[in-house]
Amino acid sequence: MTDTNDKSDIPDVSDLLEKSTTAEAIARSRFSAFWIALYVLLVASLIVYAIYIVWNIDYRGPDYYAARTLYSIGHAQIGYKGSNNNGEYGTFEALDSVGCPGGYTLDDLIVGYWMTWDVSKVPHNNEPGLLHPVFSTYTIIAYPRHLKYRWRELSTFGITDDNIDPEPTVRRYSPENGDDVSAVRTWDPIL
Repeated sequence: MTDTNDKSDIPDVSDLLEKSTTAEAIARSRFSAFWIALYVLLVASLIVYAIYIVWNIDYRGPDYYAARTLYSIGHAQIGYKGSNNNGEYGTFEALDSVGCPGGYTLDDLIVGYWMTWDVSKVPHNNEPGLLHPVFSTYTIIAYPRHLKYRWRELSTFGITDDNIDPEPTVRRYSPENGDDVSAVRTWDPIL
């Protein structure tokens, strides 16, 4: 079937159907605005992510590492007591001689903290049935060099031989809770 109608009364609009330069410019600017918006969103996302990473790294400041280091020292003390024949806890020098903590001093073992390390040995009266001839205790306290790290207050941490379960118990000194600085066993346990 073929169309035999004469279409001479339909005007020729083929030149109007071609895109004008204005339409092309509008289309290009919309396309460019899309990519600019996408790049701005990408850069903003990367900035937010970088701030998040820095926040997480910074959040684990010296107080976090002080508590974790004391926890590790508590494990080393438990191992040391179990490995020697006297059932005694180790001094800093004794633990250093068996490879823990390895060449540090009490002033530089924890960045931003200085420490005290006290091991006491009280002899028993040689009562029958005692496994070890001495009763050994230890108290290790980590004091912050500065009271603040960036915007946070730094805490004082301590660990003693009074472990909860077989795990070492790290305690935090809180003067607002009425803690006595010399009575480490009464401080709030955190680990």
